Amino acid sequence: EANSGRTVIKDAVNLALLSPFGAQDLELDVSSFFANAKSDGSIIRSFIYLNPANLSFNSVNGQRETLLEMHGAVFGDNGAVIDRVKRDIVLSMGETEYQQAMRDGLPDAVRLRFDLPAKKPGSYQVRIAVRDRTSMKIGSAGQFVAVPDLNDKRLALSGIVLRSVSRASTQAAVMATPPARRFSTNSDLYFAFVVYNAALNQATQLPNLTMETKLFRDGKVVGLPSATPIEIKNQADLSRLFINGAIRLNPDLEPGDYYLQVVITDKAARDKQPPITQWVDFQIVK
Repeated sequence: EANSGRTVIKDAVNLALLSPFGAQDLELDVSSFFANAKSDGSIIRSFIYLNPANLSFNSVNGQRETLLEMHGAVFGDNGAVIDRVKRDIVLSMGETEYQQAMRDGLPDAVRLRFDLPAKKPGSYQVRIAVRDRTSMKIGSAGQFVAVPDLNDKRLALSGIVLRSVSRASTQAAVMATPPARRFSTNSDLYFAFVVYNAALNQATQLPNLTMETKLFRDGKVVGLPSATPIEIKNQADLSRLFINGAIRLNPDLEPGDYYLQVVITDKAARDKQPPITQWVDFQIVK
């Protein structure tokens, strides 16, 4: 009986991971992107959004706790599973933090991050499944991620992280905290990413990059594109440039789905490399 129960649970998790439609017992969203660090190499980092109202919390020593089982899988372009990782976590909050989470969603301090190794360059689908170990509810979601080959020394970009407030000003802070992807009009949309393998200008021994940003809705550009040189200062590693910026979400923007496009041109590259582009989707809400 016990083995049969574990088999059913395992099958449910496998179905949630493998199904392109996702399990929806838990309200779950995923934002996945490529990143690289000297210490870790290339990874696919996923920020996981859970609605805490769907979770089963118990009172333990004055804290509200829930036990979560997290599964991550990376699929190649042929649909085969390349890598799979499982982690168990305890989500714990004090009573005040818990009550606020029920109103506003999980705070930054307890939101969830899941890293998967990216051993080879290529195009992948990442899927994340989360199971509430008390209620047995499961939610899953997925996203496609392109992993560039940094060994060829050509210009490359990480994924883009979005924030509604510019609280995190360092690479470690921005790339380690979850982006929100729902924003209101009449606010500033802050974004950050990392540029890898920028060429160095022979005279200054500094990169010479320009950045163009465009906002799209329904395949059409919204507003005026913005193109500016990137100022290189306070960078610890010129082969991994942390870049941030902001665009204004004007009051006349309609609620709905949008894309932010970032185009980077390397003016110091000797072989006249074409500009490289990165996208991120988000929603504007009332």
